[in-house]
Amino acid sequence: MALKPKISLSIPGTCCDKIKICEETNIYSTANTGGWGTPNEATSAITSAHVYVYDSAGTSLLQTFIIKDGSTDLYPNTAPNSFIAYSGASWNQGDGIYKVVYTVINNTATSYSNDEQYILTMCGLENCMEKIVGKLVTECDERKLEEYKNTIDQLEILKYGIKTAFACKNFTRATTLLTNANTICSTFSGCDCDCDCSC
Repeated sequence: MALKPKISLSIPGTCCDKIKICEETNIYSTANTGGWGTPNEATSAITSAHVYVYDSAGTSLLQTFIIKDGSTDLYPNTAPNSFIAYSGASWNQGDGIYKVVYTVINNTATSYSNDEQYILTMCGLENCMEKIVGKLVTECDERKLEEYKNTIDQLEILKYGIKTAFACKNFTRATTLLTNANTICSTFSGCDCDCDCSC
């Protein structure tokens, strides 16, 4: 089997403007026939490696992360196991579904890419839910407590639905549910008695 690059992207903690990128191709073995090293390419033979982030349809390029080019080389000197390429790179996207393409090119201009891959990010939604839970813990007013509980219940159901739809590759449904959840957050999570919203 030829080289099969592997990559993972995740948002570390609650920092929605940062992304963690792990290179997970790993070393060639009988259990990992797409890995680095004989009979496949070594990382030293790679002249270009980029991670491209597209919208869920794969039509609009949103961000690019360099693993290797003429001036950057994040590959270790020896054949790598999995390693962190970026621990906190700038991330300019909001909650949503994104297509990830990891392409490496060797010194004979042969190109290799990862299998079809999508990521779901819900950092904004999760931060919103944490804020509401924080209010739930400190609130004494019974009416507000009930409102907070109901909102958390709604968001938990929506979050479960988003994850399920994403797992089934029903991206339209997942995006609709995510929009609904974020609408609830934007109209609720900042609400307090000194706000213009109804408390």
